[in-house]
Amino acid sequence: MPSATLGHLCLQSTAMRIHEIVDPSAKPIYYLEDMSNTNNNMDDLEKQVEELLSLCDKLTQSNSTLRGTVNQLTTERSGLIQQKDKARNHIESMITRLKSMEENP
Repeated sequence: MPSATLGHLCLQSTAMRIHEIVDPSAKPIYYLEDMSNTNNNMDDLEKQVEELLSLCDKLTQSNSTLRGTVNQLTTERSGLIQQKDKARNHIESMITRLKSMEENP
């Protein structure tokens, strides 16, 4: 007898004993087909977990890149605000001088 069949008989026997204790009228759950489906489900679940981990890694890298971009843009914005304030002060100073020149020709 192949080992897979022996393992199946062991599982089926154990399942029958559990069902006999819990509910003697219940049919055993574990059949060879059920074990195959369980293995397929486990393989599918493992694949999904791997895909989620890969996606998580990609999102972590993307998040890191985006945070760097935000920091760079925040620094650039701060510099532009300073330049704008400097230009505003310079223009206001020029307007004040022009007004004083008009008043005192």
